[in-house]
Amino acid sequence: MRSPLFIIALVLAAGCGFAEATDKLQSQPNSQQQVQALNKSQAGKLALEQLGGKILKIQSQNNQGQHGYKVKLLQSSGHVKQVWVDANSGKIH
Repeated sequence: MRSPLFIIALVLAAGCGFAEATDKLQSQPNSQQQVQALNKSQAGKLALEQLGGKILKIQSQNNQGQHGYKVKLLQSSGHVKQVWVDANSGKIH
């Protein structure tokens, strides 16, 4: 028969291994988790980085069921360029 001390040590060792495995699973991203959408400031910064100029206005909008932002930029040529930034993908249209 095994001693009670041995059984306690075995249970504790198994518990530590289970806790470590659980921590590893929780730290790995879940493929079903949603990516956080861009906010207004991030959408403006993204448009500015790709197109240059100066931001005139950013408006939150839905385009065919997709959340995004309408960004108006003043180009160095004096022309105003308007783009739509998809909040989920970051694509500029």
